[in-house]
Amino acid sequence: MLHCFKSPSVTRLSPALSTRTVAATRSTAGRVWKRGLTLGALALGLLAAPVLAETQASTQLSEGLPFSDVSFTTTRPQISPDGQFAVYRQDAVTDGGFDLWSVRMDGSSAPVRLSDPLTATQGQFLTFEISPDSSRVVYAVDQDTTTKTELYSVPIDGGPVTRISTNMGADRDVIGFKISPTSDRVFYYSDDFDWTEYDLYSVPIDGPGSASVQLNDPLPGEHDVDGFQVSPDGETVIYRQGRNTTGLWRLWSVPATGGEPFIISGDGAKIYFQITPDSSRVLLLDDATFPGSFDLFSVKLDGTELTKISTGIAANYSIEPSFLISPGGSRVVFRGANPTAQKYELFSVPVAGGTVVRLN
Repeated sequence: MLHCFKSPSVTRLSPALSTRTVAATRSTAGRVWKRGLTLGALALGLLAAPVLAETQASTQLSEGLPFSDVSFTTTRPQISPDGQFAVYRQDAVTDGGFDLWSVRMDGSSAPVRLSDPLTATQGQFLTFEISPDSSRVVYAVDQDTTTKTELYSVPIDGGPVTRISTNMGADRDVIGFKISPTSDRVFYYSDDFDWTEYDLYSVPIDGPGSASVQLNDPLPGEHDVDGFQVSPDGETVIYRQGRNTTGLWRLWSVPATGGEPFIISGDGAKIYFQITPDSSRVLLLDDATFPGSFDLFSVKLDGTELTKISTGIAANYSIEPSFLISPGGSRVVFRGANPTAQKYELFSVPVAGGTVVRLN
């Protein structure tokens, strides 16, 4: 939601609904009646409150032909972290062809189309992300080949578009991506090597796609990489690899620029994991001890010091995946659940392990 605190700087991100149709259908009697109400309300307002200074008109940021709309369903507009740009999808040129656009927040310049032109049959599932340093926009769409989703990067104020995913076959796709917190790299899933088996790749944010590096080792049959996080310092990627058919997954650690990945957890259903703000440890849930009952573990990013930290609580408690790490990274708060006894309690413990404190 856009909150406006100063009247002169009120900004409208997309055109409001046209008032022409509404005005054309009003009856004369209705206009008179409403005018009377308005004048009466105005008179009361003048008696009750001081006169407000005249405000400036709001600024329409988007442009386009009469048929055009700013998409607010599949992908919402985003504001750059530095607050200078709004990035959005709109079929401003071709009806149904939702291109990606960028415009300065103060409306001081015309919108710039970031993507290559898209037809009505392309771009329906376009997703995008703005880099943390607000310099580039990365987006995934079937821009070059209809129904084949690839990954692209472009300066936020417009410029050359670069494909940064590998040169995949016609039946392959990028299904997800994330920009590094340090804005220098992009990490993405694709089934480039084997159809519907998704590997994890790393590439410089400005490409090219040929510079992509596969982070995981070759996948065994029916295995997938499903879920990853990048450490806040941008140096390490933690990813989850396993099989849905068995429900057994392992966590792996690998340098963000590529290298030899290594396992940092045992077998079990790793349904949730999170890297600490200081990029030193990973907290994860694992049911390796009792299947279906999850314990909370902590491990360093290099795979050492794997420790169960949800100790000292009843064995029939299972730790839920909604645990929270404190902003400073010193402690973790988690909820233990015993559905049979209908007991749900809140606990806290140092991220490297120690005395568990019940908070409720």
